[in-house]
Amino acid sequence: MLAIVNVTECEGQELDDYEIRINSRVIGRFQHERSYNGAAQCLRDAADCMDKKGRDIDTDALEALLPLFKRIDAV
Repeated sequence: MLAIVNVTECEGQELDDYEIRINSRVIGRFQHERSYNGAAQCLRDAADCMDKKGRDIDTDALEALLPLFKRIDAV
């Protein structure tokens, strides 16, 4: 499962802290200013974060997805 999770510890920060996860593995971190209509911008910020990581994500993503492939192979 791909998830964008708000992990802000302190309320009242101008920017909230987010993690991008595949299952429980964190594959990226970014900050975003929360607002009423900010969901689309949050997705863009997450995409920008992953673009900046470049090829580093390949290994992290594949390792995070490995359990899924093992389950499929067992069927």
